[in-house]
Amino acid sequence: MTRDLDSVPENIIEVDRRASADRSDGMIGWDWDGKMQFRASAPGSRWYANAAHTLDPAPAYGHDIDVVIDAYRRVRAAFPMADPQSPCFYLVPYEFASRTNAYSHATSLPEPDDWPEEAAPPWTGVIGLCAKRIPPMPGRTRYLVAHEYGHIAEEWIKETLLGHHRMREDQRLMDDYAVMRGLDDADFDRGATPGRWHRSIDEVFACDFRIAVCGIEPDYWPHPGFAHPQRHPDVIDWWADIVAKNDALR
Repeated sequence: MTRDLDSVPENIIEVDRRASADRSDGMIGWDWDGKMQFRASAPGSRWYANAAHTLDPAPAYGHDIDVVIDAYRRVRAAFPMADPQSPCFYLVPYEFASRTNAYSHATSLPEPDDWPEEAAPPWTGVIGLCAKRIPPMPGRTRYLVAHEYGHIAEEWIKETLLGHHRMREDQRLMDDYAVMRGLDDADFDRGATPGRWHRSIDEVFACDFRIAVCGIEPDYWPHPGFAHPQRHPDVIDWWADIVAKNDALR
């Protein structure tokens, strides 16, 4: 089947396997230690590229772009974010050396001359989906699109819907979210580390978003010890309120 190129959203980019000097299209290159790396920046943030991700140069299978597009459209319909915050997806043709499946960043953009000094810098979302040694099943692709979008939505919710300063009040949303979920500091972690990813409140938040807002892969709940959002009425009510606030912006 030949895909109509006009049907591919401009913010979903299949990264070329060849090295490129154009960072706006994503860049695969080599560091001085001989490690292959991927570096991306969203359109308009060329020299604000986020951190490099080391790649495994072995052949790998990328995510099916048609599945990515379909999942993205479902997620964006459920929870739209305005440009430039709406994320740009990079389909990376190699596996990350870290063996993680994807990453997301809120990447700062250049500040206009009239940007208020007290405001957090403008930003955009950047998401990378890496290839795998075995072809990713469509369910994994849908899960990752919605989950990583949820991490970018966290930044949007902080700043646009709740009025938090994205830099100065970085943990306020997660503090309040943990309380809403009935957790205390001993129940969760502040970030994701090997073997403890499932305990990260940020990862729980993104999976709650995937299920409660997007309805994507609801049977997959990778957080043992944490209630599934569909069995936690406070979680459903919290997200319903957030979605209503977001819908009011349309």
